[in-house]
Amino acid sequence: MKLFHFDNVDSTNDEARQLLSLHSDLIVTADQQTKGRGRNSHTWKSGISKDILFSYGKKFQSDNVKTPI
Repeated sequence: MKLFHFDNVDSTNDEARQLLSLHSDLIVTADQQTKGRGRNSHTWKSGISKDILFSYGKKFQSDNVKTPI
């Protein structure tokens, strides 16, 4: 598992989504985020080092996925 830490990001979720193109299992943390998203479309903003900000990402491969012909 790879760990990435940023001082400031728009969203740890957005960073994780981009980094999953290069890594299969990761955690992204940040001291501050400005455009975080919570549940039910709520926004999530934080001050510097006031909240626990992280996203976990993992790629899954399914043997049951059929490729279209």
